[in-house]
Amino acid sequence: NYRTEPASFSGGNHPRTRNKSASPRASGASQSPIPTPPRTAFDDANVFYTPDEFLALLVAAKDELADLRPIVAIGGFSGLRTAEMLRLDWADIWRVPDHIEVSAGKSKTRQRRLVETCPALKKWLEPHLAKKAGPLWNGHEVTFQQKFVELCEIAKLNKKSIERKSNGLRHAFCTYHYAFHANENLTSQQAGNSPAMIHQHYKGLATKAEGEKWFAVIPGGGTQ
Repeated sequence: NYRTEPASFSGGNHPRTRNKSASPRASGASQSPIPTPPRTAFDDANVFYTPDEFLALLVAAKDELADLRPIVAIGGFSGLRTAEMLRLDWADIWRVPDHIEVSAGKSKTRQRRLVETCPALKKWLEPHLAKKAGPLWNGHEVTFQQKFVELCEIAKLNKKSIERKSNGLRHAFCTYHYAFHANENLTSQQAGNSPAMIHQHYKGLATKAEGEKWFAVIPGGGTQ
């Protein structure tokens, strides 16, 4: 059984004096329409997982897919890139209390960062406390992606499989973490990118309540 619990962790003329004949309308000049910004993947609501989909993926990661569960949890609760997660050793999970250490050699940006482990993530990692060393994933990234597709197919929500979303766990983390904390500097520090990117791509995609629900997904029952 799995449940959720409340999240807690830490130069022009003045408008009145300018020459009206200089305006495009007064001079008879044609007015160009305001260009529409190009769409990006972030314009689509299905680019990241919902809390219910996240829970379904975690619950389904068992038996022959059990090795996926801690990686899915880390991806959703810490926002690490897939390549960064697959480079991690279990020692990176436990070395710094309450943080995951992403060394410069394992980080996309080639800069070491410490990513906070929220209470929910700690609960999902508890069964792995005895793993003090060794890689989180022993295979190739292609194999991981194949297994993740399989996981999405067997994970059910309302009797339907979960749609695989490219980088959906990282996008979800950034979306919900920013919604929960309203602090692009904090979210960017966790995710390993810039505050400007967080503000541009993730602002306004979720409510604080939805952020609370995401970080309250823990073993023990259903979502609330």
